[in-house]
Amino acid sequence: MKTPSWSCDRLFKPTAPFCSFYPHPQPAMDGKFLPPTSPFTTYPATRRAYYAKTLAAGALVGAAMVLTFKHSSLAGAPRGQPTNTWGSSELRDWIAHEATFSERKIFEHLGPTVGAGEGLVVASPSTSHPDYFYTWTRDSALVTASIMDRLAAGENELEATLRLYSYSQAKLQNTCNKSGCPADGGLGEPKFNVDGTPFDGSWGRPQRDGPALRAITLIRFANYLLDRGTSPDRDFVSRFLYNQDTSSGRFIIKNDLEYTSHMCFDTSYDLWEEKQDLHFFTLVACRKALSSGATLAHRLGDSGAAAWYKQQFNVMTSRILNSNMFFFPDGSYRAYANPQKLERRGVDSAVLLAILAAGEAGDPNFGPTAPAVLASVKVYVDAFRGMYTIANSSEQSFGVAPVPTGRYPEDKWDGYETGSGTLGNPWYLCTVAVPHASLIDWALVEFALAGNITVTDVSLPFFQQFASVKSGDVLVKGSADFNSMVSGMRAWSDGFYKIIQHFQGPSGVLYEQFNRRASAFSSRLWEILIVLRSEGILASHRVHQTSRGRLLHLPMLLVPVISWRHPCPDFAWNRDLRLSILLKHDSR
Repeated sequence: MKTPSWSCDRLFKPTAPFCSFYPHPQPAMDGKFLPPTSPFTTYPATRRAYYAKTLAAGALVGAAMVLTFKHSSLAGAPRGQPTNTWGSSELRDWIAHEATFSERKIFEHLGPTVGAGEGLVVASPSTSHPDYFYTWTRDSALVTASIMDRLAAGENELEATLRLYSYSQAKLQNTCNKSGCPADGGLGEPKFNVDGTPFDGSWGRPQRDGPALRAITLIRFANYLLDRGTSPDRDFVSRFLYNQDTSSGRFIIKNDLEYTSHMCFDTSYDLWEEKQDLHFFTLVACRKALSSGATLAHRLGDSGAAAWYKQQFNVMTSRILNSNMFFFPDGSYRAYANPQKLERRGVDSAVLLAILAAGEAGDPNFGPTAPAVLASVKVYVDAFRGMYTIANSSEQSFGVAPVPTGRYPEDKWDGYETGSGTLGNPWYLCTVAVPHASLIDWALVEFALAGNITVTDVSLPFFQQFASVKSGDVLVKGSADFNSMVSGMRAWSDGFYKIIQHFQGPSGVLYEQFNRRASAFSSRLWEILIVLRSEGILASHRVHQTSRGRLLHLPMLLVPVISWRHPCPDFAWNRDLRLSILLKHDSR
């Protein structure tokens, strides 16, 4: 089916689900408008760069996914939380440097800066060998989630970024593609061209985690606006993000929740875009979206939908936990329902990334301190012991050596191709997920807040790496046993960060992967996002990628340049709100 072409004056009207901004005049630095035929591509590069830094005069929001990852440790503590002091000064300095470098870069990969549609997140500027010049729903949601974190922490100037992201996703939602149209599966399309048109090539489709991750991010934004409670904020939510009316197809969160509640039980391609099955990552993301969606629906008076989403949440939770599909005999999680069919064992970094993307503190099954999660970390790391030659140089801590890790042990993707003679490499994303998922940035904080560490049959092998304990032991905060356990876990976590530090690229660049045999990079592919937030529970060493090809970071210094009105004048909110174009200052 041909993709419809929407016009701006039809936005927020029942006759059409979305407004395409690109054919309409765009504001320029001198107060005039850009030509209506070109979305920034023919305008002078300097002015495109200035205009790309458009942020709201009040606050901002996120996607990918993409995962809201919790905060990491090593750099500071949030207000009201105890300061964590582990990690050497050198390591803390490196993490701070990496945070600054990463944060400066994120807006360079947001449209229109890289020649993409406004509000779209571009995976990579690379257009050949490999071609990653696309926008992925998953990655966009996770990246935007990190921006939402900063907005929620008080960086109000970022609100416009979330609004622009919302606009861009509304367009994609209503673009027919090879997965279908909005009402018949099109939301499961994994990626689009950077101008927002459908990608028509062969690909692993559908990927059902994308809509769920996008919903998780935008639900947070909706609640942020509702908490503020102004009339324009409530209007934006009810007219654009969530409404009981499903006939127009224009409400982004509602569309994603309906898709998730009906489609997530079906098979899907995994986050690596390689195998079709029921995947732990996808189901955990869907579960989180339905839980958050039920709460939002109830808040907005959509009681029928709230009950439906809650019901599907319960069914999905039961499907994961009350079957043998996603568990190994030792109680750790398995990444796929049918690993034998996929010619894999089922050990995969996707399990850790799922917890980062959609786990919750205090959840006994999907939280950072859950016994099954801790067991999964050990099983995953052990699967890579002895696999890579470079691992022999890893620093040993408390009897257990941190090692570089990859996507999964059977991986054949070498950065360029997959074949009988190729072998996978360690990935930065996967290696940093180990401490990020279960140790410094989340689990240790949860243990400290709980005041104890409880050892179970399932978590026993994990804890025995760091201290002599037995099942049933309860280590009370402040005791010698508690302190010994925490010290061992901290040192182990530091070791994984040091691996990343040792094999980083020039100036702190993190490529997709590094060579399994030597300290060289396999290819300049997926440069992953690591955003470390100084006001996080520990700093936010946050990784936002879960499929190939992403370099995304957030800038540090921005100054106002000129005010601007949105090009859709018929939307009441845009008539009143003035945005500021912000010019990024390079702090290097």
